[in-house]
Amino acid sequence: MVSCIIPTYNRMTMLPGAIESVLGQTLRPEEIIVVDDASDDGTFEMICEKYPSVTLLKTEGVGPGYARNAGFKVSSGNIIMFLDSDDIWLPDHVETLSNIVGGGRNVAYGITETADRFNNTSFMIPENGAGTSGDCFENICKWCFLVPSSAAITRKAFDNVGGFRKYEMGEDWDLFIRLAEKYPFGFSPKIITKRILHSGSICCKKEIHEKILNLLENIKNVLMSFSRTTGDALNFIEAAGIVVKKEGAKWQTFQEFYMALNRQGLI
Repeated sequence: MVSCIIPTYNRMTMLPGAIESVLGQTLRPEEIIVVDDASDDGTFEMICEKYPSVTLLKTEGVGPGYARNAGFKVSSGNIIMFLDSDDIWLPDHVETLSNIVGGGRNVAYGITETADRFNNTSFMIPENGAGTSGDCFENICKWCFLVPSSAAITRKAFDNVGGFRKYEMGEDWDLFIRLAEKYPFGFSPKIITKRILHSGSICCKKEIHEKILNLLENIKNVLMSFSRTTGDALNFIEAAGIVVKKEGAKWQTFQEFYMALNRQGLI
């Protein structure tokens, strides 16, 4: 059984697109759970009226990670899939990831295509669609190459690592590191998710360089808690912090952080 969990905050105009993409799946999830995290734009009322079959929760400004956790607690599926309210799933998303999990993986992911409205371009996550499978711990320590909207996680695995932690940014990277430390990943080389990088995106916040520095400190702490972590991984975090301090004040998006690291040959 597949549970789809959608956290949302003031996305009344975008959220229906996300829900409709779930309803249009070749293999439809048995339940859709929307977690409204203190929206004040009429999101809650719109879902009640337009999608009465959707399970609707309300949280009080806990952030996307804890909102996903709240959805998980009331879900009943043995496979958990997340969808951000400004993303959409392509029609074979659920079927593709379910097949990988059915083959024995506790974590599965596919390719996300992002439309970057800041630079009028597009890019894929992972870059160029070149994902990895199996033991991904070393790779995920140096960069988060997947997003929650393109991942499937077994209930057992999500519960075993304790779900999302409360970070202002990067709670997904932290989660995937903890999952990769315990479980091999499965990968599908298909575009299964469409994403938009826009002014309301979480990864497009004011003073983003300061938030990235906080993120790197959080990632360093989680890496140091594992005996598997290599010196190379910790050196990457230190080098990335130097890049942020040097260039970050002019950035608008997290993608610019990635591009700066790429130019420096760090990823």
